[in-house]
Amino acid sequence: MLLERLIALNDTWLDRVLAGRADLSAAQAELLAARSKQVLVELDCRIDPPTSAYEEALHQAGDPATSPAVVAELVRHPDPSIRHVVARRTDLPPWACEHLAKDPAVRRRIAANPAAPEAVLRELAAKADRETRGALVQNPSIPLDLLISLVALTGRSPVPRVSVASEAELRALASSSTPRVRMLAAQRHDLPTDVLALLLADPEPDVVAAVATNPALTAAQLEDLVTRYGSRLSARVAQNPNCTPELLHLLARDRRLPGEACREIVKHPNTSAETVLLCLRDREARRLAANRPDLPVATLAELVEDPYAGEAAAANPSLPVHVMEDLLNSTT
Repeated sequence: MLLERLIALNDTWLDRVLAGRADLSAAQAELLAARSKQVLVELDCRIDPPTSAYEEALHQAGDPATSPAVVAELVRHPDPSIRHVVARRTDLPPWACEHLAKDPAVRRRIAANPAAPEAVLRELAAKADRETRGALVQNPSIPLDLLISLVALTGRSPVPRVSVASEAELRALASSSTPRVRMLAAQRHDLPTDVLALLLADPEPDVVAAVATNPALTAAQLEDLVTRYGSRLSARVAQNPNCTPELLHLLARDRRLPGEACREIVKHPNTSAETVLLCLRDREARRLAANRPDLPVATLAELVEDPYAGEAAAANPSLPVHVMEDLLNSTT
């Protein structure tokens, strides 16, 4: 089993990643927890029953049923890993958030916690380090004006506060004089028609790129984007579910097409096998294409020999038996 093989590697960084998996068995969780306190924190003490005072405190820190009185004690626990788990709780009272926000070891957790009072968030925005301010951006309860002041820390990843913004707030974002703020509005796929049209006509290509994946756009609008921006927006247009087979083929014919766009075209459900063949100049696109059962047999046979796509091509159910036999004979 892959999970067991990964655990057997005994890598600290990988152990922390694996600790977040919901499908860990009790035995696997215990094995990971025994290796590192950091891993134990990531597990939120999924060891039942706790076997030490530390594990008991860690369990209480993450348990929603823990009484307010015990939580109050844990807020001041001497071990920062315990306070780290407490700071995740969304039922913290204001005083606890204020106390933990002054704690350099855990204030990033408070910055992202929707339970944190507005005053705490504003103070962190004004005085905290860049990483803590970056955590503020991911807080779904951050006041919109505060989010706008931190817009330089946002990227293309969805911002939770934008997902719950009202129509009036979306209109305010879309009409901002700052392109990065308008890009925030472009993250929403349920924009009013006039707001979508406004962003689509934006003079800043980055804003248009942000809205190009919106499933409300028609095929004609996507074609217009390609006409206006060419390969610059090709990857974003190719991510749109309304991109037609014809437009995908037109994109793929562009020899200047970046590798990212090749990969998006290959992944698109509307892409024909003929179009996929035009994208095989990109290494990762070849690996993705090797999974497609509609590829020509000759192309599959070539991909079997490709060092990056060979494994996927060999597993393709459309691979002819004689090619499989040749492959087996070459390895024996």
